[in-house]
Amino acid sequence: SSLWGGVLGIVAAFSHASVSIFLRYLGRTEEPLITVFYFSLISTLLVAPFLPFYWVWPSLETWMSLSMIGVCALVLQICLTISFAIAPASIIAPIGYITILWSLLLDFWVWGYVPSILVIFGSIIIVCSNGFIIYRETQLNKKASLAES
Repeated sequence: SSLWGGVLGIVAAFSHASVSIFLRYLGRTEEPLITVFYFSLISTLLVAPFLPFYWVWPSLETWMSLSMIGVCALVLQICLTISFAIAPASIIAPIGYITILWSLLLDFWVWGYVPSILVIFGSIIIVCSNGFIIYRETQLNKKASLAES
């Protein structure tokens, strides 16, 4: 039902925000590879109990696809961990919303799906508002740097 979808969306948003905060905190003291290793280990341990109920032996083609997804996810997680360690979260987090544009483009390119006008309009609003946040934070950081000088 839509109630469970809303609850799941809130849980996902809270989880994403928590990971961002933890990455920022851990980036001050831990090496990115160590952080990614433990993040992957904990994630694997949380999912592993469900494997007996859902595991289906993949084909060779699926193994290759999963391997490439794993490599891309590893590189992404390392880059994200490093970025949260060296840049303000207020700059990094909004950049993630650019994935909406990539998702829309890939959805059209791969499956030929054309989103509704409401999806397009909502995406434009989200991306533009995040662009404004990045601009505002950059200006505030410049002012703070000048005030310290």
